[in-house]
Parts: sequence; C-alpha cells; structure tokens
Amino acid sequence: MKKLALFLFLSLSLGLFNLLNIRTTCAGTPYVDVKANGSDGPLVIGNNENLSISITLQPSSLDGVNADWWLLVNTPWNDWFYYVYPDYWGYAGADLDDVFCAYQGPLFNLPPISIANFSGLPIGIYTFYFEVDNTPDGVLDGSIYHDSVIVNRIAPYRIYGLNMGPYINDDENPNRGGNQITDEELWQRISIVAPYTKWIRTYGCNEDLKEAGMFAHKMGLKAAIGIWLSADRTENERQINCLIERYREGDVDLAIVGSEVLLRGDLNESELINYINQVKAAVPGIPVAYADVYRIFLSHPQLIDGVDVLMINYYPFWDGVDINEAIYSLNLHHKEVVSVAKGKPVIISETGWPSEGERHGKAVPSPENAAFYFLNFVSWARANNVDYFYFEAFDEPWKAAYEGSLGAHWGIWDKYGKIKPGMENVFVGRTMEDNWSSGVPCGPGKPSIQFTYVPPKDSFENLKGRVCHVNPEDYRVAIYIYVSGWWTKPYWNNPLTTISPSGDWECDITTGGVDESATKIAAFLVPVGYDPPLLKGEDTLPQDLKDHAVAYTEVTR
Repeated sequence: MKKLALFLFLSLSLGLFNLLNIRTTCAGTPYVDVKANGSDGPLVIGNNENLSISITLQPSSLDGVNADWWLLVNTPWNDWFYYVYPDYWGYAGADLDDVFCAYQGPLFNLPPISIANFSGLPIGIYTFYFEVDNTPDGVLDGSIYHDSVIVNRIAPYRIYGLNMGPYINDDENPNRGGNQITDEELWQRISIVAPYTKWIRTYGCNEDLKEAGMFAHKMGLKAAIGIWLSADRTENERQINCLIERYREGDVDLAIVGSEVLLRGDLNESELINYINQVKAAVPGIPVAYADVYRIFLSHPQLIDGVDVLMINYYPFWDGVDINEAIYSLNLHHKEVVSVAKGKPVIISETGWPSEGERHGKAVPSPENAAFYFLNFVSWARANNVDYFYFEAFDEPWKAAYEGSLGAHWGIWDKYGKIKPGMENVFVGRTMEDNWSSGVPCGPGKPSIQFTYVPPKDSFENLKGRVCHVNPEDYRVAIYIYVSGWWTKPYWNNPLTTISPSGDWECDITTGGVDESATKIAAFLVPVGYDPPLLKGEDTLPQDLKDHAVAYTEVTR
C-alpha cells in the first residue's frame, strides 16, 4: 500500500477522531455509511451475538463516476483485513502492505445492504471502515469519502471499573510533565482493557489524559474523569478548567475532584470542599466525588456532606493483612463507611494486590495472591452489589521509584499489555464462595477477650489476643498502653483493631515515643459504632470506655 493510504488509515483508526462517524453532508458530495447490527456505534456485543456489517452509498453529483470502493477492518491486534466483493476477506498485515479495494466501478445509489456477517469474534476492539475515492487506481490518492463504526466484543464477564494509569513504558513518568504518551498510545492502551470493563477512571486532566473520556465513549465505556489536586493552586485551577472543558464536550460521566489529597496533607478539608463546590457548580447533571482512604471519610463528616458520591480506597495489603483474611477485613471497613455515608452512594475507588515486591506485614505479593485477591474481591462485590474501580489496569514501572519494587506491579495486565496468570478467571465469570462473613468464635457464651501473646518490656513485637462468643464483624478492640499515663494504640487516626473471623487480633503497640517501655496494657472489646476516647497520657482510663465495653482485660509487665 502506498504511504498516503497507510497514513490515512492509521490516522482514522488511532488519531484523528474528529473524522470518525462523520457523514458528508455538503450538497453534491456522496453520503457514505457503515453500520454494525444497524448501529452507528459504538456497538457492544457478547460472545453469543452475531455481527452484521452493512453499507449504504448515495453518490449525489458523483453518480456514475468510476471509483475505488474500500471496506477494511482494524482488529484488536492492530492487524488489518480487507474485503473484496463478493465474499473474500484478505489479510493486509499490520502496516497495510498488501491490500486491495473491495470493488472498482461506477458509484451508484446503494440502499443499506449487509456485506459481511461474523460469529464468534475474539475479544477486542474492531473498527470497520467504508470508503470511496474517485480515482480508480487501487490506491487511496483521490477525493476520499468515508465512514467508520467501532465494535467492542466483550469478555463473558466485565468488571464494573478499572483505574487507568497508561504510563507503561520504562521511560514514561507523569511527574516529569509534558507529553509522555501520544493520543494513539492512549487509544491503544484503553482498547486493550475496553472489552473487560464498563468504566475507566483517570487521575488527572493533562495533555496525556484529556482525551481518555472521549476514547472510552467511542469504545462503549463510561468515564470517571479525575483531576489531580495538590498544594500547587495554579495547577489545581488548570486541572479544574480541563475537567470543565471535557465535561462540555460530553466526555465525563463522573467527576472526581482529587485523590488522597487529605491523606497526603496537600490541602485542608475546607480548601478541598471549596474545590469540590467549584466543580459542582460548573458541571451540573453529573455526580461529583472525592477519593481517599476509608479512615479519612470516617473522620471527616463535612466532607461526606460536600460530595455526591463517596469514593473509598481499601487496601488490606497496606494494612498488612493476610491474603486469606483480606476481603473479610475490607468487608468490615466497607460496612463502617456505609454506616456514616448518610445514604449517599459509596463506590470503591481503589483496591488491589501487587504481584511482585516486598511483603508488608502478613501481606505477601505474588502472582498467585494477586489473582486470588482479584477473584475474591470481585466475588464479594458481585454478592453485595458494590460498584468499584479496581487498581489497576497495567503495571506502571515509574511507580517503583516512589513505592519500592511492588509499586510497579499492581496491574491486571503487565506493562506489555499481557494479562497476568489467573486474572482471566474473573473475566470468564468464575466466583468464590463467601469467605468474608464470620461466625461466632467459641460458640454461644458470655463475650470475652484475652491476650494470647504479650511482648516483653522493651520489645517491639506486636500484641496479640483473642475474643470469644461475639461475631467479629460487630466488634472491635480498643487498646491502650501506660507510659507515664494511658495512650491510644496503634494511632489516634486508627484507634480500633479489627478482629479476624477466628476471633484472633493483633496490634502494633510501639508506634511512637518510648512505647516499648510501657508497664501496663489494656484491651476493651467494644461494639462497632462506638468511638473510644483518644488518650494522650491521662492518669486513668475513662469510665465511659468501661461502660461501653462488653469485655475487658489488662496486664502489667
């Protein structure tokens, strides 16, 4: 194929999206139309659905003019196939090196006619093109009139949403600024995941990502478009203006005003809420959300008032939870958030498990654990009708510099766009049985709590214990140590310890100062919903704490 033809087709399929699905409407010019199952697209079809491609031509003033007629398709592997009348499909390669037109002859009025039918297409994004040019030489070098339709052949099961970080090459890093990836690369990377999800979510509105919403819509997906808020007020305004521009173009289905801003301390609550209100006023008709870890929402009720949707990050991995209890832990925290959400929608904005890297407490990264967690989480979400955005689509090498080696290995797909082993179980529709609900350890009886391991004085080991005769989902443990007064453990912003389904619990009691020298340790079994007092050296334990606890134990060392 001549270079001109190659340029045209690659531009149509990857870059010049303003040309896609545009019909020629000027008087005297041909009307060219291609449809998939009678639709202008994007068309989403499942495994058992047939695909029919039909074309229409109204030649107008070019009636009777000899022309080349072209019908081509670009496949999920970026290979090309061409159609030759009446029933031949040929392979044109990745670069359209060997391609033929469908028909050479005069243009004439062609009513809608089915030209090709397919069944059992492999999963992926297909783009069909119907074009005519009035220089009948087998090369696209004349006056060209065209139309296209996109077909998304989806997996048997699609997850709700994916966090889309597209920086997958070793030399790509969004923190460097400038254009790190092209629109063509962004389109290609979204097209890899498009058959497997209903939504994508982005984290910023910059030159790399600004077209993500439009591309998602063209593939039949919805788009949650995020802006990256930081301490840089000038950049914040630029991000907001970019989001508003995308909204006006119709590319935004959900607006996310910042991610973990309060966790990082880049803004205070009042500043963040002002930005949220600014965006809400500018994008009427779509929900506005903020995303952060669950503890932030539990401690910021005014933030809950300010958003339309709560977007929550849960990471049992970063909490150091064993893989077999990870979704149980997530389930407990999710119930806490829902209980304070004031009836507003709660969407999980991030959760995942790395396939490589350093262990974190009891949490061990591995391909097997990453696949297990993905299946376990999606099974839980399906059983409980919870919407979510899984973290994340691809491995992103640039994150290793900020999070260690595990930072580069959170993807369902690796950096080469290949799905990781075991991840496919979710997309074929498999689920796991409930391992997130708990029974009552030790059976019926009076609630009790005990220490099973008390680290010796001056040790930095964790405190361990066990509860009996209560449902662990309904209770937490409040722990205090005595170092010249009583102190909350492990942290003020995390004053409660969750209990495993077996009734076991574990707490880090050496999180500051000279905690290892504590002479007394106390543990209270308290119901979910009770906020224990935050102590910072008080001489005695409050009576209110003892009144609300259903069981209590204390040890001197």
